[in-house]
Amino acid sequence: MIGGEVIQAVTFANSVLSKVADLITREKSVKGAVKRGLNDIKLDMKLVIAEIDSNEKNHQGATHESKVVLLKELAYDIEDFIDRTWVPGASGPLRSVIGLDPRPEIVQKIEHFKGSIQKVRTWQPDAGSSNGEDSAATRSSCPSATPPNPYSQDLDHEDTFRSICRHRCELGMLLSAAEGQELKVISIVGCRGVGKSSLARAVYDDCRDEYDCVAWVIASEYPNLEDLLAKLLKEAQRTAKPTSTAAQGSISDTEQTSLPNFLSDKRYFVVIDDVDRLEVCQAIKREFPKDGHSSRIIVTTSMHSIAAECSSGSHVYTMQCLDKDESEEVFWGSVGQENQTPALRRASEGIIKKCGGLPLALISVANYLRRRGQTENHVAGGLTTEHCKSTACTLGDKILKGHDEFLEINRALLQCYNNLPDHDHQSCLLYASVFPRGRPININVLLRRWMSEEFAAHGTVSNEESVKSCLEAFIERCIVEPVEIKNARVARCKVHSIMLEFIVHKAVSKKFVALVDKDELVSNNGTITNVRVRRLSVQDSTKEGVDDAVCTARGIDLSVVRSLTIFGSPLLDLQDCELLRVLDLEGCKGVNNDTVLKAICKQRFLKYLSLRGTDVDHLHQKIKHLVHLETLDIRDTLVEVVPIEVIRLPLLAHLFGRFELPHGIKEEISKQSKLQTLAGVVVTEADKSFENIILHARKLRKVKICQATSYSSNSRRLRSASPVAKLSRFYQLIQVTWQKSS
Repeated sequence: MIGGEVIQAVTFANSVLSKVADLITREKSVKGAVKRGLNDIKLDMKLVIAEIDSNEKNHQGATHESKVVLLKELAYDIEDFIDRTWVPGASGPLRSVIGLDPRPEIVQKIEHFKGSIQKVRTWQPDAGSSNGEDSAATRSSCPSATPPNPYSQDLDHEDTFRSICRHRCELGMLLSAAEGQELKVISIVGCRGVGKSSLARAVYDDCRDEYDCVAWVIASEYPNLEDLLAKLLKEAQRTAKPTSTAAQGSISDTEQTSLPNFLSDKRYFVVIDDVDRLEVCQAIKREFPKDGHSSRIIVTTSMHSIAAECSSGSHVYTMQCLDKDESEEVFWGSVGQENQTPALRRASEGIIKKCGGLPLALISVANYLRRRGQTENHVAGGLTTEHCKSTACTLGDKILKGHDEFLEINRALLQCYNNLPDHDHQSCLLYASVFPRGRPININVLLRRWMSEEFAAHGTVSNEESVKSCLEAFIERCIVEPVEIKNARVARCKVHSIMLEFIVHKAVSKKFVALVDKDELVSNNGTITNVRVRRLSVQDSTKEGVDDAVCTARGIDLSVVRSLTIFGSPLLDLQDCELLRVLDLEGCKGVNNDTVLKAICKQRFLKYLSLRGTDVDHLHQKIKHLVHLETLDIRDTLVEVVPIEVIRLPLLAHLFGRFELPHGIKEEISKQSKLQTLAGVVVTEADKSFENIILHARKLRKVKICQATSYSSNSRRLRSASPVAKLSRFYQLIQVTWQKSS
């Protein structure tokens, strides 16, 4: 198990223990059997945490991994129990206000938790329980122990040549361009599976005879830099041409020489494949002679910073994915041109779209379809439309399990995931699965949702830089691609198509999210089955399809769901939800209903609420109960005035829409406000509420003023009006922009 996942589970469990301890200290109603039971839970959980921590150091196997998952699930259940039972600010357990004594049920629940803790300590997997993902992960994490994959042999020949033909010519020209006698280092950068190594190998084979010595080494196979340099020296010695007396000596004669000394009088060509750390770049600058013989080094990497650091001058070659025509050429070239009928071309469109122009994905699925057509349907004439359609639907699952032809693409994508800096980065990446495929993701929305989900510490504003660093890491590693830039900053991004397929099925298999897409529940059985999902995403589905998926699926319990995202689908019954932290209803209809709005206002743990693009035309006064709300998005709605209750929310930091502020916002209210972003406020003449917010909301840093059409003739006077004119004097850091009405 990845250490970061253990750390996160243990950290979360400890935070729940702190919550239990705080409850025992704070609540006067906690006494007698209830207090003793909570203390027992605290002590027993400490024992489990200590055991798991110890097992992690001893590298225990699958049983240890499962216990970590169960520990986290148990911590969630205990926190849910506390949140449901003791309402902050109440004088006792929730139901005591209606005359019921809840203590017997509380004691019973505590006893249940004590039993669950013992089950975690003694848990053992069922005999033979495993799945394809586990075995694929094991194979991918132990490359040296992995036998050759018989299904991957074609990846090095004709199929690969088709995918890199254009790049091969361009790189060859860059390599041979005359620029004096100095060393030229060329970096090839691109996402995993795009063909960087194949391109380097093709050019290496084309040009190697022009050099005195050559060497090829895979950097990721040598964690120790000295071992990497020793391998380079050994390869250079082995391939050195016998053009001089020194070169004619045996390798043993030169074993004691250093790499710089050996290469000093030679024209060399070196490829360092799969570089993922800066120390290799520094070694290139230090160890390789820089001038005199027009030597060449090619570095392949999936990290932009590595590419820039290694290359000399601006010699960075970025490998883009194939376009649609190139993708079809590679796909049908691998499947077999004889299969290319109009019906099969139409049936394969979903596959080609999901592969997103990634050669390794296209070749893997093409080889799978070719074999299936030859072995399973040879009597009927080979490949069928049903094969193509079913493969398109299950492609992510096949890649995640990594069987047969999909082993190579599984290794590439799993390496992307496993090599992320820590488990927070992995969780943030898995979170992309809640957004619809093919739709660019708004960066600010993504960052605020990450913080609301507490992926970075406890989701506080001070951790904004932490979640930003996660996004930067994904862009740096060619996992996420910017698709819109505004003011020199990334505004929207997308995850590469095939990586998103992998992520979706990875997230589902880990019970990280439940996904209903087009009325179908995306399924992938993991090792642990008795874990309830805490996030639900519904995309492009009907009410009947969603109801059927939620009712029949194991592990979906709306009462414990903490994050609910609905895109292009009818609303679920929000009254079934009790513990939501994130609620995104963008584009939903039927929200403008008092029953729905009241149900939203009962979500007292809500931190993020998006009603963007819904039919809502007002906000209910009971929104005052959302005391944990940090982000409220009412853009593209009919809400014209936000109620004073919104401004009074104690933790509200970001407010978006196109609205007027309510009258009566006094100076003292503004001083208590935590607002940082006020976007889309319509300013009218003599707007004292706006003035008080602007001048006294001490954390306000970004204001977007939406000028009302009726005041367009007064725009110059508005811009110089008291609150706006004073902005630069009182808050040098505030960013103010004006947005004209459409």
